[in-house]
Amino acid sequence: MVSSHLKLFTLVGCLFIFLIISCEKWDFDRTSFTQVITVGALEVDFSSAFLLGDIEGLRNVGITATGFVLSATVADDENLRLEQSNIDVVASPKQIDSTINEDRAFAARATDLAASTKYFFRAYVELEGDERAYGSIDTFTTSSIIISTPAIDSTFEGCGDEMTITVIIEGARSSPGTSFGVVWSSDESNIYPSFESGNRLETTVLGPTGNIQVQLLVNCNTSYFLRGFYKTQVAETYGPLYGFTTVVGGVWLQSRAFPGDPRQGAVAFSVKEKGYIGYGQNVGEDSCHNVMNDFWEFDPEREQWDPIPNTPASPSARAWALGFSAAGKGYLGLGCDEGEICLSEEFLTRKHDFHQFDAATKQWTTASDFPSSFFRSVPYPEEAAGGEGGHTPYLRAYSYTIGEITYVGGGWTCSWLNLNENGSVRFTYFICFDAQKSLWDLPEIGDFHLKYEPRPVSFTIGNKGYFGLINNRETVYRDKFFVFDFEEEFPEWTELKESFPGATRRLAAAFAVGDKGYVGLGFSLEGNQDLLDFYEFNPQTVDWRKVNDFRGDARSEAVSFVIGNMAYVGLGIDANRNGLTDLWLYVPELHL
Repeated sequence: MVSSHLKLFTLVGCLFIFLIISCEKWDFDRTSFTQVITVGALEVDFSSAFLLGDIEGLRNVGITATGFVLSATVADDENLRLEQSNIDVVASPKQIDSTINEDRAFAARATDLAASTKYFFRAYVELEGDERAYGSIDTFTTSSIIISTPAIDSTFEGCGDEMTITVIIEGARSSPGTSFGVVWSSDESNIYPSFESGNRLETTVLGPTGNIQVQLLVNCNTSYFLRGFYKTQVAETYGPLYGFTTVVGGVWLQSRAFPGDPRQGAVAFSVKEKGYIGYGQNVGEDSCHNVMNDFWEFDPEREQWDPIPNTPASPSARAWALGFSAAGKGYLGLGCDEGEICLSEEFLTRKHDFHQFDAATKQWTTASDFPSSFFRSVPYPEEAAGGEGGHTPYLRAYSYTIGEITYVGGGWTCSWLNLNENGSVRFTYFICFDAQKSLWDLPEIGDFHLKYEPRPVSFTIGNKGYFGLINNRETVYRDKFFVFDFEEEFPEWTELKESFPGATRRLAAAFAVGDKGYVGLGFSLEGNQDLLDFYEFNPQTVDWRKVNDFRGDARSEAVSFVIGNMAYVGLGIDANRNGLTDLWLYVPELHL
């Protein structure tokens, strides 16, 4: 009897063990197999990574293949497997045999990856009998690659000389099948050269600091457009556009017209490689009650405008606002709404709010309000301040951005009822904004001490701000320019020794490209007509020279933004107050 029970117990035990082994074999592909180890990723660059795996404690069975599965979207055990359709498989180049005692480490290089992307990956092993085992999931992130604007590092001494164009590539390392270089064009109808429509200077060798040097022979009276690139086995990626011309005085080229309504008092700035224009006041019939809040993004590579949808946090409609970019973000604030412009009962509505624009997400967020309390000592009628003793925030302000700090000054009160002995209240103080901290503060910068109408021009070169074409009742200042060094311990405005050489004007356009400033357009104070001329300021020699005239219609109230080493100028109104929407690209003359 005992023997029978013992036999039955033994039979049941054997059956149980058999079932365990069978179930383990049947569920082998779906259970965690800790003997396969995902060691990690090495030599991660912008397009490739070297992946490492290991095997420990396997039964003495044949290994038919090793490798890795990876994905930029799949992150869980159930889906990051060989049989899934949305993952990539990178097989190890070495097949491992079934000898249990040999080194079981294996590796594979994943290529053609996307830059600045997080990948999920795990090692796998295929065994005889169609069995698979996986290691745990690990991650790596490919580096970004920044193809800078090409820099000219040789001295240009005249047409026909060879010069070296240096393209700096950061975050890259030489990879199999990857090349680098410059693609260029001398055709003004081919501003954005590519592999298909440009000339190519290419290399597979990076310098010790990631530099590429290629030589380009330039000719007289020719414009050149260059882009750095890197090329993998599946795609080409281009850097920002760089343009220059050997035409004396630079070249104006027509770009894609602004698609919004004509306007005056618009705001414009650039963030990274995109330009932005928006807001302002319609110049058509009943323009007083047509203040705008649309905002548009210009992509120069596509020569395409795209509307930026308003969000609940976006700023309200306004004109003559202040816009600037700092620390990779755009900012907009101040200005007037239609109530103030029309002198209605709503003129006391004060625009001291500021908003931050994120070009990556296309979203507005609220930034720190402009601190109007800093100007409470400015005299003006009490009734125009709403009885608060404060001041109405102002329009036509100007700014200088030095690193992450933006200095805001100038401007005048929105309401025409805010009057002093010379007309509406003018502000000549400065206040600074720290974009990283989103804080306003009073810098140690003195008052400009000039009473002027709010129509000067300004630009920034390096750490210095330039300001000029002051239109007050004292004509002595109308052709003067002043400079302010924001890095001095006790900075003060200093008058430039050379006066502006063009006709005196108001509502002109100004911008800086590289180490030069440019001023032009505007309405002539003597001739009562709009102007076309432009002038270049060289801070090294502290003098002006005339460059080529603007090729569009003469105008005032034009706006501008700068991308790379080229400027975009457009919009505004003509002498008959017709609104203009054309946009022009200025390519500066090559001179070092």
